[in-house]
Amino acid sequence: TGTEDIDQGIERILEQSNVKLVCATMGRQGSKAYYKGECVGCEPFIQEDTIETTGAGDTFGACCLHHILKY
Repeated sequence: TGTEDIDQGIERILEQSNVKLVCATMGRQGSKAYYKGECVGCEPFIQEDTIETTGAGDTFGACCLHHILKY
Protein backbone atom coordinates (compact mmCIF):
# COMPACT_ATOMS: atom_id res chain seq x y z
CA THR A 1 0.00 0.00 0.00
CA GLY A 2 3.03 2.26 0.10
CA THR A 3 2.76 3.01 3.81
CA GLU A 4 4.01 1.43 7.02
CA ASP A 5 1.04 2.78 9.02
CA ILE A 6 -1.43 -0.09 9.45
CA ASP A 7 -4.53 2.13 9.58
CA GLN A 8 -3.54 4.07 6.45
CA GLY A 9 -2.72 0.85 4.62
CA ILE A 10 -6.05 -0.74 5.48
CA GLU A 11 -7.90 2.42 4.46
CA ARG A 12 -6.22 2.26 1.04
CA ILE A 13 -7.16 -1.41 0.66
CA LEU A 14 -10.78 -0.64 1.52
CA GLU A 15 -10.87 2.31 -0.90
CA GLN A 16 -9.44 0.29 -3.79
CA SER A 17 -11.47 -2.90 -3.35
CA ASN A 18 -14.93 -4.17 -2.58
CA VAL A 19 -14.01 -6.10 0.57
CA LYS A 20 -16.21 -5.65 3.61
CA LEU A 21 -13.92 -6.99 6.34
CA VAL A 22 -10.16 -6.74 6.77
CA CYS A 23 -8.35 -8.52 9.60
CA ALA A 24 -4.74 -7.60 10.29
CA THR A 25 -2.31 -9.51 12.47
CA MET A 26 0.52 -7.46 13.88
CA GLY A 27 2.61 -9.96 15.81
CA ARG A 28 3.59 -8.63 19.23
CA GLN A 29 1.31 -5.64 18.67
CA GLY A 30 -1.88 -7.73 18.55
CA SER A 31 -4.49 -7.61 15.81
CA LYS A 32 -7.15 -5.34 14.33
CA ALA A 33 -10.34 -5.85 12.39
CA TYR A 34 -11.89 -3.24 10.12
CA TYR A 35 -15.59 -3.43 9.19
CA LYS A 36 -18.10 -0.80 8.04
CA GLY A 37 -15.91 2.13 9.04
CA GLU A 38 -15.14 0.72 12.47
CA CYS A 39 -11.87 -0.61 13.79
CA VAL A 40 -11.47 -2.89 16.79
CA GLY A 41 -8.17 -4.02 18.20
CA CYS A 42 -7.04 -6.83 20.45
CA GLU A 43 -3.94 -6.97 22.59
CA PRO A 44 -1.59 -9.89 21.91
CA PHE A 45 -1.50 -13.00 24.04
CA ILE A 46 2.15 -13.36 24.93
CA GLN A 47 3.67 -16.24 26.87
CA GLU A 48 7.21 -16.02 28.14
CA ASP A 49 7.97 -19.63 27.27
CA THR A 50 6.72 -19.64 23.67
CA ILE A 51 9.04 -21.76 21.56
CA GLU A 52 7.51 -21.72 18.07
CA THR A 53 4.92 -19.48 16.39
CA THR A 54 4.73 -21.20 13.00
CA GLY A 55 1.09 -21.40 11.98
CA ALA A 56 -0.11 -18.70 14.37
CA GLY A 57 -1.32 -16.47 11.52
CA ASP A 58 -3.02 -19.40 9.81
CA THR A 59 -4.80 -20.27 13.05
CA PHE A 60 -5.88 -16.65 13.53
CA GLY A 61 -7.31 -16.56 10.01
CA ALA A 62 -9.09 -19.89 10.46
CA CYS A 63 -10.67 -18.73 13.71
CA CYS A 64 -11.89 -15.52 12.05
CA LEU A 65 -13.42 -17.47 9.17
CA HIS A 66 -15.03 -19.95 11.55
CA HIS A 67 -16.68 -17.11 13.49
CA ILE A 68 -17.93 -15.41 10.32
CA LEU A 69 -19.41 -18.64 8.96
CA LYS A 70 -20.98 -19.59 12.28
CA TYR A 71 -22.55 -16.21 13.06
